Amino acid sequence: MSGSIARQSASYRQGLVLGLTMAEIMLLLVFSLLIAIGVALATERIEREEVTQRLRGAEAAAAGASSSSAAHTRAGLGSSGPNSRRW
Repeated sequence: MSGSIARQSASYRQGLVLGLTMAEIMLLLVFSLLIAIGVALATERIEREEVTQRLRGAEAAAAGASSSSAAHTRAGLGSSGPNSRRW
């Protein structure tokens, strides 16, 4: 009788899958999901920073273009529309 109890407790300690208990499997699953979410968030943050840098560059270029366009207009070098002709 004591031999069968020892066998039962040994099989219980061994676990369900790959020798792991259900609680250990759930812990591994939760930690792997946390790692995957962390990697996804880090990737998203890097992409967002790259887009922000490109946007700042485009804003700077647009600001530079608008200020040089305003200087050309003030100097009489503006657009070539019908009202900008000088005789």
